[in-house]
Amino acid sequence: MSLEILADSLISGVALGGIYALAASGLALVYGAAGVLNFAHGSLIMIGAYAAWFIYTLTGSVVFSLLAGFLLPFSIGGFLEKILFSPFRKRPNESINIIFVSITAALLLEVFSLVVFGPRRKSIPPLMAGFYNLGPLTISAQKLAIITISIAILLLLWFFLTRTRFGIMIRAVSQDTESAQILGVDLKKVYTLVLAIGSGVAGISGFLLGSIFLVYPKMGELPLVISLIIVAIGGLGNVQGTIISSFMLALIQSLTATYLSLGWSLPIMLATVCVIFIVRPTGIFKGRV
Repeated sequence: MSLEILADSLISGVALGGIYALAASGLALVYGAAGVLNFAHGSLIMIGAYAAWFIYTLTGSVVFSLLAGFLLPFSIGGFLEKILFSPFRKRPNESINIIFVSITAALLLEVFSLVVFGPRRKSIPPLMAGFYNLGPLTISAQKLAIITISIAILLLLWFFLTRTRFGIMIRAVSQDTESAQILGVDLKKVYTLVLAIGSGVAGISGFLLGSIFLVYPKMGELPLVISLIIVAIGGLGNVQGTIISSFMLALIQSLTATYLSLGWSLPIMLATVCVIFIVRPTGIFKGRV
């Protein structure tokens, strides 16, 4: 029995870690390449959940819901960079101004969702129903679906960043902006693409969260806080470090909930974070994207 409980806790931790990794890697990508701490990130997670819920109610298709959860935040993220963030670049107090603009955008997105979808909480049906028996272990099909989708998206993100022309441009900008610009990289296009992709990936995490919990206008606030913590632990702007930190913290949270109590899971996770910052104030990993 103890082995079954441990296995279920580990699987739950990996599933939660996949969601954390999607949410936090989008934020890390944006900060690493565009130098922006996007406080509208949580609202974009929420928008992705609402988009997925809306399409699912129309079609009943998980695939179409996944695409909607990516495409709407993708479009909004690109819009935020091109229309709201870009005018403040290369100006005094650029970072502070963009932070305030992103907070304003977050509030507007929350109000928009409240007006359009109403205050009642929505629910996305489980991605897969039932259980799988693997020897003595019984595994939830929902958790396996979340793990499969999150790992697949993370692998696609890795492939994009390391094997495509635009991905290499993004990494070049994150390492040395001035040198990349001298070599002909269009910074405006890179920043817009980074915000769009980071927001789209975050939207998918919102879809997965919505399939476990409920969808409502303020659902992105806690994921935003957790994402900021994970990004800081992983090394600001380090996508690989962020992904590893996501699974590490999620496993700690899941194991604590299993062997102590659910009420202790978040405090223990935060205590672990404090210890990490005391030992490594700049985060576990170094480098960007």
